[in-house]
Amino acid sequence: MTQLRSMLICLPIALAMTACSDEPSSDDAAADEGTTGNEARAALYYDDVRPILAEHCNSCHTEGAVAPFTLEDYDSVREWGPAVLAAVQSRSMPPFGVTNDGSCNTFEDARWLSDEEIETIATWVDGGYEEGDASLPPPARPQTTELSGQIQTLSLPQYEPKPVEGYGGFEDYHCFKLELELDEPRFITGFDVAPGNAKLVHHVLGFRVDPSFLGNGEQMDALDELSPDVSGWDCFGAAGEDVIPGGVPVTWAPGVGATEFPEGVGIRVDPGDVIVVQVHYNLVDGGGSDATEVELQMTDGVEREAFQILWDPFLFSAQFGNPEQLPAGQEAASFSWDESFSEMMQFDSSGGFDSDEFEVLALLPHMHERGLTMSVDLQRGDDMMCGARVDRWNFDWQQTYFLEQPFRAGRDDRFHVTCEWNTMGDDQPTMPGFGTDDEMCLLGVMFTPL
Repeated sequence: MTQLRSMLICLPIALAMTACSDEPSSDDAAADEGTTGNEARAALYYDDVRPILAEHCNSCHTEGAVAPFTLEDYDSVREWGPAVLAAVQSRSMPPFGVTNDGSCNTFEDARWLSDEEIETIATWVDGGYEEGDASLPPPARPQTTELSGQIQTLSLPQYEPKPVEGYGGFEDYHCFKLELELDEPRFITGFDVAPGNAKLVHHVLGFRVDPSFLGNGEQMDALDELSPDVSGWDCFGAAGEDVIPGGVPVTWAPGVGATEFPEGVGIRVDPGDVIVVQVHYNLVDGGGSDATEVELQMTDGVEREAFQILWDPFLFSAQFGNPEQLPAGQEAASFSWDESFSEMMQFDSSGGFDSDEFEVLALLPHMHERGLTMSVDLQRGDDMMCGARVDRWNFDWQQTYFLEQPFRAGRDDRFHVTCEWNTMGDDQPTMPGFGTDDEMCLLGVMFTPL
């Protein structure tokens, strides 16, 4: 686009220099060939398109990576050109679940093409895939986040998931208790997950659990004893039935990569605490075994202690005997909830916050395969503030979204959340639940007291 602007600036000067000449101008020649001569050139692959793909696409669309085809050379990109253009124009690619155009906040490390970048790709496709200067050096790819400093690796035991009856025949949610063995309090400042079997691992959550809190230790032992020949226990709810977590520092799904919390922020873990790792296995593509690893980036102290909570009244309704239901055959079935921040903070058993004001650092929207859109707003007194907008839900690309400009939330302020789902393919109402065939309308919130 910089080259295009330069051409437009220089064009009037070039016309002025040729206006007094008796020699035929290049514009005359262009006119003889049926062109105007003052049209901007088409976008070029090596000059204009390749840098966009290198920055936003090639981390996945490269040989051996998660994407099903590469976009690393001219021939490949030309072959997939129409599909690439359709994907970027619909903003289904690059995958980034929340709107990042500034209309409802902006978020860190956004995989989000500018309108100008999308127009460059469209100009290149519509202009006939012109190559440009193949001698230009390849652009450097952006650096990916890598954990550093003090890393503790939690290795899950080898486990062969099996479908659990009543959850669509393809789902297994299994919890593993991992010891931290701490001598003093520490703070988690980031995490990464390495699935042992990527085709099976749908998501990974890591819950901080204090075994001494309200019988947590005895309950985890009882759950583990239900399957003495298998490490861990079935857990279709957080860290397992009647296990009360003290927050969830790890929230991972395919495509997230390593995650670092904002500078100076960490989630506290104390001596005696354990991390209960919940792995959601989806066996729709077949079985096998898994031994996933979770890396925790830790430090001795932070400037601000953070907390992360998960809240979903749609899901909670199933636990109280009168579950909400989504009617079948609707293009946009919806459910809305609103809850005070103080009520939501009860999810974290370490709560007992002295502050009445908090800073929201990140949001985590979550639905399942029928999801369409999700809106998150915060009501402060008479004012309603936009928190996040999901305009095109993609079940396969989920993550925690860190705000570029965190916002304040008071204890009595209320989160308003609306989810929409497409139930056109169903002949029965959809129920809330943890299985992929069920649905959720969940919001995660990471915050620090002020």
